[in-house]
Amino acid sequence: MAESVYSRLGTVLVQLGQPDRAVQVLQEFVQRNPDNIEVRVQLGDLLLQAGRVDLAAPQFEVALRNAPDHAGAQLGYAWILFQNGDVGAARRRFESLFRTRNLTPALFGAGMCQIEQQQFGEAERTFEEVLRRQPDYWQALGNLAGLYEQTGRLDEARRMYSRLLQF
Repeated sequence: MAESVYSRLGTVLVQLGQPDRAVQVLQEFVQRNPDNIEVRVQLGDLLLQAGRVDLAAPQFEVALRNAPDHAGAQLGYAWILFQNGDVGAARRRFESLFRTRNLTPALFGAGMCQIEQQQFGEAERTFEEVLRRQPDYWQALGNLAGLYEQTGRLDEARRMYSRLLQF
């Protein structure tokens, strides 16, 4: 019960534009309930979104130690690797998660790694697949538009940017 209340309160605080307060609330819960994986992963995600990789990493590490198969913790840790510049390891994790769990966010992460590795053709196909699976994945739209623009395909870039503006 308490987990649900804290988790939902954290979500509402983010929606209200108070992510720092949401982090504080979730940190309080995790301090009192250190074995709670779901709220720990939610906290890690919030910290990662806030650019606090240094604080997010331990959340995912503890979660993975206690629940090695937790998809959210695995995904979060792959983003930690990406943010820390270990793009090859991040890509391997994203691709493995996609193969084993069929997670669209993992496929998106693989596409981000492909961009970093300057494998633009692969990244384009990856983002197209993300959008085939989830047409409202606005981050994939933005990255695909940027790829089209970067490769001089301006009509396609304009179409993607127009779609993106709908969000």
